[in-house]
Amino acid sequence: MLSNILHCDFIQLSSSAMMDSVSHGVLRGRPHGGVGILIRNNLFKTVRCLAKRERFIAISVFDIVIVNV
Repeated sequence: MLSNILHCDFIQLSSSAMMDSVSHGVLRGRPHGGVGILIRNNLFKTVRCLAKRERFIAISVFDIVIVNV
């Protein structure tokens, strides 16, 4: 999910681990987080999202694969 721009030079790609928990009803216990990656605007056209799940995001930039867990 492409969300709000945090800084004019960057775009964020993020995923929340809470989306599935909240959709099933009232949240009980300690909330859990998610992951996000900031991408510089001038590189955004070269970024390819390989996978995005609740607990990780994998992207490729040129010939480099970046995984945020």
